[in-house]
Amino acid sequence: METLSIPQIKTVVDDAWTLDFDPLRAHFEMLHELLCNVSVTSSHGEKFTSFIGVRKAIEIVRTAHSAAKKVVVIGNGGSAAIASHLALDLWNACGIKAVTFNEAAVLTCLSNDYGYENVFSKSLEMFAEAGDVLIAISSSGTSQNILNAAVEARRMGLKIISFSGFSKQAPLVSRSDLNFYVDSDQYGCVEVAHMALTHYLTDVLHKTRNRVEK
Repeated sequence: METLSIPQIKTVVDDAWTLDFDPLRAHFEMLHELLCNVSVTSSHGEKFTSFIGVRKAIEIVRTAHSAAKKVVVIGNGGSAAIASHLALDLWNACGIKAVTFNEAAVLTCLSNDYGYENVFSKSLEMFAEAGDVLIAISSSGTSQNILNAAVEARRMGLKIISFSGFSKQAPLVSRSDLNFYVDSDQYGCVEVAHMALTHYLTDVLHKTRNRVEK
């Protein structure tokens, strides 16, 4: 079967059910293309391949872990679910301290007292410390509570790794030490790509855990 480009797939996918066309395979091919073309940049505008980007992310996390620091993971909606999954894998499978602030009582309390745009920055102010790592996940890269958290993290001396999509010009990209950008404006595709990238990150950390600790 001929491999279709993303524009071709977008053109025909709406009519998939009336054509001699496999929409599921087309969807997976689109995801494959997105993952193979993830853009990774630094806050200084340096560009890296996704493989080198993951290596740099691993180095940032390991440096924090070696200094007895932790990883804080944040996100909204589907990205919050990815954040919880990533944090659990980091501490359960990789032995790296990691936390999220997704507990309902915390979110509703801080939203009520400080506004939802400050739920993560206030949590960082209380629990984070210099040398920690903030992993910020946002499909749009424009969520105000994520951006405020990045500002607070920078002020406190945290390293910032982010995962975004939709637009390379989103403010989260330039506010991160390392950003993984997925070139899609579809929430589902961006979230699946973010999940795959974070899983690969923890898989490598898990597989090399004993080697590093010896």
